[in-house]
Amino acid sequence: MARREPITIGHYYPKTRLREASGKAIFIRELAAEVDSLAESVVYSGVKRPHATESTYETVEMAIPDTAFAAAVQRSLPILGNDDIVSLRTLAAGIRSGLVAHINTTVDVLITHYYLDDLVLSRLVDVPTIYQYHGFSAVGVGGKVRERLSATDIHVANSHATAAAVTDALDREVDHVVTPGVDVDRFSPDAEPAFDRPEPTVTFVGRLAEAKGVFDLLDAFEPLSDDAHLCFVGDGAGPQGASIADALSRRVRELGIGDDVTFFGEVPHDDLHRYYAASDIVCYPTYYDGFGLVNIEAMACGVPVVTTRVDGVEAYATHEENSLLVEPGEPAELAAALRRLVSSPRLRDRLGTAGRTVAERYSWRSQAESLIDFCTTVAAEPRARPTTHR
Repeated sequence: MARREPITIGHYYPKTRLREASGKAIFIRELAAEVDSLAESVVYSGVKRPHATESTYETVEMAIPDTAFAAAVQRSLPILGNDDIVSLRTLAAGIRSGLVAHINTTVDVLITHYYLDDLVLSRLVDVPTIYQYHGFSAVGVGGKVRERLSATDIHVANSHATAAAVTDALDREVDHVVTPGVDVDRFSPDAEPAFDRPEPTVTFVGRLAEAKGVFDLLDAFEPLSDDAHLCFVGDGAGPQGASIADALSRRVRELGIGDDVTFFGEVPHDDLHRYYAASDIVCYPTYYDGFGLVNIEAMACGVPVVTTRVDGVEAYATHEENSLLVEPGEPAELAAALRRLVSSPRLRDRLGTAGRTVAERYSWRSQAESLIDFCTTVAAEPRARPTTHR
């Protein structure tokens, strides 16, 4: 297909090339690849780890500091988190090796995805900078610092719910929305299943965290354990993640459902469609989410979704029409919704078919076209940074 616009869009996010990556890294990776089929993409990322996903777009590598070093610095400066240390060290390495000059001579706009990266680069580069919000639940110290000191005045959100939250908390209008997308060819009802079980399978996909409703899911599943199987696909990051996984395992033993629950751990995103395809139901009972990519990916695979009534999710999920919605933090309500789907193949088929239609509206191509159009306008009419924040 012919390229649409003579524009080069840069993304700065050092964690993009990890094999098992966060939703933010997946968003950048997939969007940059689709943009590159229409215009030009450059991603400023850390050195590729073994078995990392290959990219079609240009990648500029910078060394990510050793995690042991970051942990040692964090102990000395507890005000800084591990991500802060990684950001500052990676920026320092990149700047020493010509990062700023490369940005200024290669890209027309630069999108940043972490507050410290934006804070530093927005004051060093000559091209317009855009800051992307990937969800918004509270204003932390870092967010307050970025609001005061960043030279960026163009902002993008991953959903209208995130944009509204930003406006409410910061009195800032978000300029554009680019949602996560899904590869509707790879994530499809025809995907090869990763496993096969005789009983209906309920699957959770995502980071193991209490705020994702994983303990609610266990409690909700226990009454169904004679009739279904529960799978967890995902893991936590660092010591906190390990403790959540351990706590989940202990809760499984307490409930006496060890034979009915499988923990697959973290799965590369390139293989994830096969786990959705193997599932009869996907359950994502999160307490908050700016969008909820898990739901869209499951819908693309034709798998019915049970998820929660939160703003980011309700932008596309309609109760009884393409999904079943429950209130966050309500295991009994969650159990009733799961019971309906476990006991009704007909309902599963109806919601799965409707969900696939929804997912097709969120292809990466449509998101890439939206971003290119917006960035073309930004590059043509760069805005001056305001001297004070409203």
